[in-house]
Amino acid sequence: MTTAHSDFPAPTTRTATASAQPAPARQVPGRFGPGRPAAGQPAPVPPGRVAPGQVRPGHRPPAPVTRIADYRPTHPRPVGPGAPMRPAPATPVVETPSVRRPSLSPREVEVLLAWLRAESKEEAAEHLFIAASTVSTHLARIRAKYSGVGRPAPTKTHLLARALQDGITQLEDW
Repeated sequence: MTTAHSDFPAPTTRTATASAQPAPARQVPGRFGPGRPAAGQPAPVPPGRVAPGQVRPGHRPPAPVTRIADYRPTHPRPVGPGAPMRPAPATPVVETPSVRRPSLSPREVEVLLAWLRAESKEEAAEHLFIAASTVSTHLARIRAKYSGVGRPAPTKTHLLARALQDGITQLEDW
């Protein structure tokens, strides 16, 4: 006579439904915890974290970084005898009025370039063997001169741009 054991539950059958959850990823037991994912299985994402390649809800993905190299041509333009010349522009080139430049003293130029190369006014002052307050005074006068000709330069980036525009320095030097 065959009797069912009460120690073991009777096997049940599952039917596929739309709300069925996928089976949890199988893990290889480890020495210090539940273990690492089996080969070919994705690593579990800790609570409060976002899986790689995904964006946290309510956040925007980071903007791509644009570099100067992205704007440079991939191949150099041929130069020399026999190289093709550019065609003449379809419209005549209109000359722009010359930009008014302030008259900076040689010492102001020296202080400006030292400060642009340095991380701080203190570092520039140390390089020039002057006080940091003297660097600040020179920079204030340089900014006042640029504002006086209608080209304000309130930040370090603006002063670098003005130095490049006025030929005080060249981009290759940086």
